[in-house]
Amino acid sequence: MDPIVLIGALSALIELAPRQLFDQYSVLRQSYGHLVAIGISLVRPNIATQYERVETLILRGEDEPALAFRQAVMDECNMNAVAGAIIAQVAITGLSLPNLSATHWLARACLLFAVVSGCLTVYYSCVLQRTIGQLYSPALIRDWLSLPSEESTKTASLAAIFILSAPFDMMRASIFSFLLSLAIYQGFTWTYALDTAAGPRDSRNVFISFVVGTGVCGFFFSFTFLSKYAESLLRSDQRLKARSSEPVDLSHVADNHQRPYTEGQVIEPWHNRYTRTSEDETMPAEKLSAILETAAQAHTQCAEANQTVALAFLRAARGQQDTMQHTSHQS
Repeated sequence: MDPIVLIGALSALIELAPRQLFDQYSVLRQSYGHLVAIGISLVRPNIATQYERVETLILRGEDEPALAFRQAVMDECNMNAVAGAIIAQVAITGLSLPNLSATHWLARACLLFAVVSGCLTVYYSCVLQRTIGQLYSPALIRDWLSLPSEESTKTASLAAIFILSAPFDMMRASIFSFLLSLAIYQGFTWTYALDTAAGPRDSRNVFISFVVGTGVCGFFFSFTFLSKYAESLLRSDQRLKARSSEPVDLSHVADNHQRPYTEGQVIEPWHNRYTRTSEDETMPAEKLSAILETAAQAHTQCAEANQTVALAFLRAARGQQDTMQHTSHQS
C-alpha cells in the first residue's frame, strides 16, 4: 500500500470518525436519551450505524430498499446458520484433544461456550429468518423495524436492530472463544510439557506459530478494514461538501416582467402572467378575486389590531404621566 494513501486514510479516520460518532449519537438521542445514545455510540458503533441506515433508508425511503433489506437479512441468516454449525462441530471435536484435562479449566470452558454459542447461532438465525420471511409487504417491514407511534413519521426500534445483529454477534463470539481455548491449550502444553512424545522445543514452536499466524491474519484484515472505513468516511465527507456547495437555482422564482426585454420578444398579457398556477394553467377570475378579497380583509384586520395596540400604549403613557404629576404636586 502506498504510504501517502495510508497516512491520508489514517488522518481521515482520526478526523472524521468522531464526527460520525456524534452524528450517530444525535440520531439516537432523539428517541432514547443521552445515556443510551452515548453508550451505544461508544460501545457498539455498528449498532448505531445500522440504526441510522434503517431510519433513513428503510423507514423514510421507497418500497424497493425495504424489500432488498428483507432479502439481505434472510441471506445473512443463512450464512450465520452455516457458520455457527461449522464452529459448533469443530469445537465439539476440540473437546477430545489429548491432555485437555491437564490444562487450565478455562480452555474447556471456552470450548463449551463455542459449542453452545454456535448452536444458538443456528437456532436464532432460523427464528429471525422465519420472522422476517413473514413480512410480505414494505409496510409490514417498516412496522416491525419501528417503534409503535401514532405519528406519521416512524422511528427505528433499537430492539429490532439488536435482534438483527444477534446471530452474527453470537457467531463471532463463538469463533473468538474457540481461538482463545486453542491458545490456552497450546500454552499449557508448552509450559507444562504435556506432550511427552514431542521434542523439547516442539510445543514452544507450535505455540509461537499459532500466536504469530493468528495475529498476522487478524492484523491484516483489521488494518485493511479500517483503511476502507476511512475511505468511506472521506467519500461521505466529500459528498456532503459537494452537496453544500451546489448553487441554488432561483431562475424559476423570477417572473416574466422581471426579465430584460429583448427586441422581437412577445410580451405576455399581464392577466396571464399574474393568474398562472404551478401547472402552467390560467387561474379563473373568480378564484383570483376571492384570493384578493381575503388578502384585503387580512390587511384590514392587521391595521385594526395595530390601531388598538397604539391606543392602548397611548392610554398607558397618559396614565403614567398623570401619576407622575400627581406625585410631584403632593411632594
